[in-house]
Amino acid sequence: IVDLGGGVGALLREISTHCVNQRLICIDRPEVIRLASTHPKIEFLTGDLFSGALPSSDFYLLSRVLHDWPDEKVKLILNRIPAEYLCIIEREVDLHINQHALLSLHMFLLHGAKERTRQEWDTLFLATNWSVQSRVPFSGHTITLAKRDTPIKDILPSTFARRKTCVRKVVLPIAGLGMRMRPQSTILPKAFLPIVQSNSNAWKCRPVLDLLLKEIFTKETDIEQVLFVIAPNQLHLFQSYFSSYPHQSIDYILQQSPKGFGHAILQTEQYIDDEPFVVMLSDHLYQSNNNQSCLEQLLNAYRQNITGESVMGLTGVMKCSIEQVSETGLLKSNLNIKNKHFFEITDMIEKPSIEVALQHYQSRLFDNVFLCQAGIDILPPTIFDQLRQHEKTLERENIATELGLREAM
Repeated sequence: IVDLGGGVGALLREISTHCVNQRLICIDRPEVIRLASTHPKIEFLTGDLFSGALPSSDFYLLSRVLHDWPDEKVKLILNRIPAEYLCIIEREVDLHINQHALLSLHMFLLHGAKERTRQEWDTLFLATNWSVQSRVPFSGHTITLAKRDTPIKDILPSTFARRKTCVRKVVLPIAGLGMRMRPQSTILPKAFLPIVQSNSNAWKCRPVLDLLLKEIFTKETDIEQVLFVIAPNQLHLFQSYFSSYPHQSIDYILQQSPKGFGHAILQTEQYIDDEPFVVMLSDHLYQSNNNQSCLEQLLNAYRQNITGESVMGLTGVMKCSIEQVSETGLLKSNLNIKNKHFFEITDMIEKPSIEVALQHYQSRLFDNVFLCQAGIDILPPTIFDQLRQHEKTLERENIATELGLREAM
């Protein structure tokens, strides 16, 4: 959360008492920042409303800043915000009540600025591609949440060097409703359901997510960050549970409504930052039949076979029987095999009927078996373009269905 023009950090100090893992940044002029007392949860940076780089962020705050400037200056500020979401705290004046007149005259004499009506604010938001999501009155002001209609790329580069073929991020989509597992999933997301394990000494009970993260964060994988795609009502649960994890290794992306697997992945585009990335299903447990985890096997295959500025992805597959085809995604491959574990996919289908599977998806690589999705994929950043294209096709053809990832693949 970045408070632009945040003074000595008064608002962020209050916010910090309600936040667990958020990184808080206060930006203002050097002479103002020098007056700020240090705070363990707030980073103070010098900056300018109109020039210089701004840090990329999930969320920006502009509290009682914009009324100091005329319309053209306000547009410059709004166009520079490098985030998808923005919170503006300002007065909305009523033209029929003249209590604001003296204040507006004061602002006009100083900067050519003024207090504004809601219609005037909306005109500025529209001109800078911000759409109002909600408004809440508070203490004589209005708190406006806005979302950028056409997200811009981060003004600052990623804190990591961009290495196109280095896979460092894992996306775990969790925002689904888990309808088929109700009533259990009504209380807990599927990824938090307990798994009981035993060894020679004791029994252990751990959530699914713990087991997934144990597989992800090992020195063999070189994974640096996990991005959870969650529903807004799940945020408090995740922040509480993962409060002890290193801050830089866990991040949350909100999917405001469950519009499909592909839609969940599309929300992560700005975080992925034009790199290949892993997608793992958060309601799956992965068990290998050798000393390499399933994720390690896929990453090793990717590093050994996909090099350069490639736009190829890699999908983990398993064998399945005819009885299982209607419960999983099937793949078809050609016989252009580089080695016995690495081959090209020519088609895929989600949960087909047995008749369709027998007719079109029997594997020519193995007798009497099918190839199915294992639930782990390494995707190129070009998948986001494919998802948007697929989304436009559904809208154009007026097809009321969720945005699927497999169709885009």
